Amino acid sequence: MSLTAGLSTALSGLQTSQRGLDVVAQNVSNLNTTGYSRKVMNQESVVLNGAGSGVRVGNITRVVNEGLLKDIRRQSGSVAKLQVQQNYFPRIDQLFGEVGSGNSIAHKVSELAQAFTTLSGDASSAATQWSTMQSGQDVADNLNFMTDQLQGLRAQADQDIASSVEDINSALKRIHELNLQIVKHSAISTGTSELEDQRDQALTELSENMDIQYYTRFDGSVTVFAGTGGQLLLDDSPQYLHFTPSSIVNSSMTAAGGQFGKISVDSGTADLTPMIGNGKLKALIDLRDKSIPDMQANLDQLTAQLKDTINQVHNRGTSLPNVASKYEGSRTFAWQAGQPAARQQTMRLSSPDQDVMLLTFDPSGNQTGKISLREVMQTAFTATPSLPGDAPRDAADFTAQGANEAWTINEVSAHIEGWLRSQGNTSARVNLDAQGKMVMDTGSPSVALTFRDQGSLVGAIPPVNGTVSGAPSKDATIIFNTSGMIGSDGNPVADQTVQGFSNFFGLNDFFVNGVPNSNYDSDVLPSGFTTASASWMKVYDQSGQIGTTLKIPQGASLDTIAKIINNQTHTNESDSLTAGATWTTTTPTNFVIRQTNGATTTAVVPPGTYTLDDMVTAIQPQLTAAGITVEKVTEGPYERLRFTQGVRNTATPESPLEGGGKALEVVASGGAVGGSPLDFGQTLNMAPQQHVQAAVVPEGSGYRLRIRQTDGTELFLSARPDAQGKTLLSELGLQPAATNSAAHVKVRDDIKAAPEKISRGEVQWNPDVGRYYLSVGDNSNVLDLATAMNAKRPFETSGGLHSAQYTLSEFSAATVALSAQEGGRSKTQLEYEENLCKSLTFQQASLSGVNLDEEVAKMMDFQQAYSAAARVISVLQEMLETLTNMVR
Repeated sequence: MSLTAGLSTALSGLQTSQRGLDVVAQNVSNLNTTGYSRKVMNQESVVLNGAGSGVRVGNITRVVNEGLLKDIRRQSGSVAKLQVQQNYFPRIDQLFGEVGSGNSIAHKVSELAQAFTTLSGDASSAATQWSTMQSGQDVADNLNFMTDQLQGLRAQADQDIASSVEDINSALKRIHELNLQIVKHSAISTGTSELEDQRDQALTELSENMDIQYYTRFDGSVTVFAGTGGQLLLDDSPQYLHFTPSSIVNSSMTAAGGQFGKISVDSGTADLTPMIGNGKLKALIDLRDKSIPDMQANLDQLTAQLKDTINQVHNRGTSLPNVASKYEGSRTFAWQAGQPAARQQTMRLSSPDQDVMLLTFDPSGNQTGKISLREVMQTAFTATPSLPGDAPRDAADFTAQGANEAWTINEVSAHIEGWLRSQGNTSARVNLDAQGKMVMDTGSPSVALTFRDQGSLVGAIPPVNGTVSGAPSKDATIIFNTSGMIGSDGNPVADQTVQGFSNFFGLNDFFVNGVPNSNYDSDVLPSGFTTASASWMKVYDQSGQIGTTLKIPQGASLDTIAKIINNQTHTNESDSLTAGATWTTTTPTNFVIRQTNGATTTAVVPPGTYTLDDMVTAIQPQLTAAGITVEKVTEGPYERLRFTQGVRNTATPESPLEGGGKALEVVASGGAVGGSPLDFGQTLNMAPQQHVQAAVVPEGSGYRLRIRQTDGTELFLSARPDAQGKTLLSELGLQPAATNSAAHVKVRDDIKAAPEKISRGEVQWNPDVGRYYLSVGDNSNVLDLATAMNAKRPFETSGGLHSAQYTLSEFSAATVALSAQEGGRSKTQLEYEENLCKSLTFQQASLSGVNLDEEVAKMMDFQQAYSAAARVISVLQEMLETLTNMVR
C-alpha cells in the first residue's frame, strides 16, 4: 500500500468516526424528544480492485419495529376514544345524579307519588293542591332540563366531530408534505430518517382521531386508507374529509334519518361514518348517535309512561267545586272536512257491554242532564253551523247512527253538541278546532260536563239505547281507526287502542306535551328481523294520505320497509291556498307531469272559473291512464293541490298501483287570472314534497324503525290485518313515538294557574235516588293516582334497559343507575387500555429510544477509533516527511 493510499484509508476512518460521533450527539440531544427514534450509523468497507481501501458512512437508519408501531397506533386510538368518553360521561352522570340524591329524576318521581298520597288525605287543602301541582311541574322541569342538557352534549359532540375532521385533514396534509420530501431526499441519497420520524408522529396523531390502514411504497412514501372500509385518504395527493355540523340538535334527530351531516371525502359523496371504528372520531359519533340517544330514549320512555299513567286516571276525575264547563283536548286529529266518508277517522267502543255516560251538573254537584254515548249517537239532531276556526261538518254528521258501529270524529262531536243544545245550552260548542283538537264547551260556566265510563251491571240486560245507570265504573276501550281502512271482517281496522273516553280525546290531562306526534317508532327489534307475512299500510298526516297504499312483502327487513316508505311517499304539491277560493282564468292552464321513468303526460284545463275541486275534476280524467292521482287536500282553513304517482281505486281504496308514490316533476303554467299579476300556474307554485321519511335507528342492543312527518305535524299510520288479525303495526310494535316527550312535557297550563283543578273525585252513583252526583270531599280519584304511581306496569325495551315490569320510580332509578354504569364501565376500560398502551410504548422505547449508557459506549468507541485514525495519519505524515527529506 502506498503512503497516499494509507492516508486516504486513515482519513476515511477519521471521517466515519466523526460522523458516528455526530449521530451519537444527535441521539443524546434528542433524548426527551417526543417521536424521536434512535439512529444508527451503518459503516461500509471500501474495496478498490479487490483490495480494502478504508471505510465509508452508509445509511443512517432508524431503530424501529413497524409491527409494534402499528399496535401502538391502534392502542392509541382506543385510548383516545375512551378519553373522549370520559370527557362526556362524568357530565352525564352529574346530570342524572345518584339514585338516592335529592336532585335525581328518580327522587323527583318518588316525590310526585308521595304528593298524590298526601293529597288523598287532604283533598280540599289549597296548599296541598299547590304542592302536588308543583311536584308534577318539578318532574317536568327536570325532564325538560335533562333533555336540553343531553341534546346540548350531542350538539357539542357534533361540533367536536368537525374539529376532529380538521385535525385529520391537518395530519393528512403534513403526511403528504413529508411524503414529498422523503421521496426527494431518497432520490438524492441525503437521508430521510428525521423526516420519517416526523411522518410517524403525524401518522400517530392521525390514528388517535380515527383508525387507519397504511403501507409504504417503493419510493418511501406511505399510502393511507380509512378504517376497515378501504376508503383512500392519501396516495399521490390527500383526500380531505368534509363535514358540516348541525346548528340545531333535538332528541328526534338521528344520523340514520339524515338529520346530521355526513363525513365525506374529496373523491366522492359516500358517507365515511360507518367505516370509522376507533379513535376520537368514533367516540364522538357514538356519543352523538348511540350513547346519549340511548339515555334520552330512557327519559322519553319514562316520560311517556308517566304521562299516560297519570292522564288515564286524571281523565276519570272531577274537581268540585271547580266544575269544568270547557275542555280542550290534547289529541290531534286529521282534517275531516273534504275527506270522503271512507277515509275519515273513526272511533268505536270495543264491545257492546261498554258505554260512556255523558253528564251535566250544577255548581253544587247535582245532576242536571244524563245520556249514554250509545244513546246519543242513535239520536238525530238538527245541524248547527260551525263557529269560525272550527272544522266544518255536514248535516249527515247529525243524523242517527248505529249503537255498535264506528263513528267518525265529526259525528261524535256533532251528536254531543246536539245533545247539549237540546238541554237548553244553546251556546254549547263541541268540535275540532283549527289545530284538529277536540273542544267541548257547555256554553255556560255554571253547567259542568263530565264523563263516566261504564261496564255492564251484573245480572242486568242493558237497554237498546244505552247502558244501565249505576253500572260499575270501568274505562271504556276506544278503537281508533286513523284512515278509514276496512279489514277483512268488514270493520274499520284498529290502528290504536286507548283506555277511557275522556282520555282518548285528552280532555282532562294532567301532563301535556304541546308538540304533535310527528314520529312513529317500532319496538326495539333484532338486526335480523323480517316480517312474517305480507301486509298493507297507509301513511297519513293531517291533510290526508301521503302516497299510495304501501305493500310490505313477507320477509321484509326493517331496511326494506324503510326503503319502500321512502320510495313511495313522494308527492308534488301547490302552495297553501285559501279554502273555497275561486279563480277565473282567461287562458288555458297547462300541467306537464314527468314521471321517474321519463314518461311525460300533459293535462290542459280550459279558461273558466274554478275552485280546487273543479280543477281536480278537470285534470284527473286526463291523468288516470298514466297512473297519476290529483286531489285537493285540506289543512284547516287552507287547501293544496296534490299530485301522486299511483291511482287510488275508489271502490277499494286499499288497492294500490304498483310503483305508486314515486317522485313526480309537475310544471304548471299559464291560466291568466284577470286583474292578478300572477297566472294560475304561478299561483299554484307546484313543488316536490317528501312529507314522510323512514329510517332504521340503532337503540340499545337492536334497532327501531322510525317514521317521521318531516314538517313536524301529526302523523298517522294504518294497516290492514291479515287472516290472524295481525297487522304490520302490531308485528313491529309501531305506535306514536315517545321521542320528544321529555323535552316538552309540562303540567297543563290552567292547572298550574289554578291547582284546585287537579282531579280529586269521580262521578258517583246514588242508588237511593237513582242519580249521579259529585262531592267536594271525594278523594277517590287522587287515591287512584297514588295507586297508579306505585303500581308495576310493563315497560318496553328502550335505550339500554330491557322490557320488564317496573313502577315509575323503579324505572327512573334504573335509568339513573344505567347512566352511572356506562360511565363506570368506560372509566375501568380506559384504565386497562392506558396500561396496555404504556406497556406497548415501553417496549417501543426499549427498542427505539435513546439509552445514554449505550450512547456513551458508542461515543468512546468512535472516540478511540478517531484517535487511532488520527495517529495513523500522523505516523504516515512523519513517514512522508522523512521520505521527502531523503529525496532532497
